Amino acid sequence: MSSGSQNRGPRRPTSPTPYAPYPAQKPAQKRPDYTPQVWQKANQDDFDIAVDALRDLLKTTPRATADSVWQGFLSWLAGLRADPGFDRTAAIPLMEAKFAEIHQDAVTAAESADARETDINRQTAELAGAVKRIDAILAALADPFPPP
Repeated sequence: MSSGSQNRGPRRPTSPTPYAPYPAQKPAQKRPDYTPQVWQKANQDDFDIAVDALRDLLKTTPRATADSVWQGFLSWLAGLRADPGFDRTAAIPLMEAKFAEIHQDAVTAAESADARETDINRQTAELAGAVKRIDAILAALADPFPPP
């Protein structure tokens, strides 16, 4: 007997059957009427809504400043929540006031950094102009009688 004539059992197809539907043609699977986000939104209390509102206030703030403000606020909030007498509803006005303070401090720091950078750029330009004038004076002194 040759090895090719041995019965190895039924042959498995290596590809789908020719008439198998494409994934787009398969019947749609039933999806739940809710997603985790919808469930989460439905179960928010005033504290969660206030935190979301504070986060939304950062949308117009430059990214670096917004990240700094948000991380500072979350750090402060973690300390507040660690207090055994923490009350979610009573903490909202305190939380909003602290957020405003952190935000204002960060914006002021960013503005002063921008002002310092602008001042440094101005001083650099003035210094570059002075160096050019000095180079011109030194060139004139090195050759007091340039050829006509």
